[in-house]
Amino acid sequence: MSNSQSHIAIFKEVTKHFSLVKSKMLSQAINQGKGRAIYQDAFTGKLLWADDSFEFGYIYSPKMICETYQAVLSEEEIAQVINCPSNVIVTHTEVLASLRDQDPDTWIKNQALENTLNIDLALAARQINKAKMAIANAANQYLKDKP
Repeated sequence: MSNSQSHIAIFKEVTKHFSLVKSKMLSQAINQGKGRAIYQDAFTGKLLWADDSFEFGYIYSPKMICETYQAVLSEEEIAQVINCPSNVIVTHTEVLASLRDQDPDTWIKNQALENTLNIDLALAARQINKAKMAIANAANQYLKDKP
């Protein structure tokens, strides 16, 4: 399989798993909101309602995770690692746009985020660390079974 075919296969798997995780998050949000979806923003801590400007996204981008694990994990395994629940978040659209494809550990060091996007830096740092640990644990579950 060529490199571009491999990336397409990974993208398809990532998209499929992302849809499943989002559906589960929506179901939980509807239950929490007693019939109306309510989320807690992963980086600001504020409540988000269905009519707010928010998106589902990743703390660590699929690109970063794929580059890290593509030599040792299958497309399916990479998709599972990317979509581990701690890496999939809900946040304001502007916050997600500022993070896209950046290393979250570098992104969070920008103190201006607190003022410009109302990010709770301590909360965001905890979320980033939680995602990093969950990704490593998910990958290690697959790697431990490999020769």
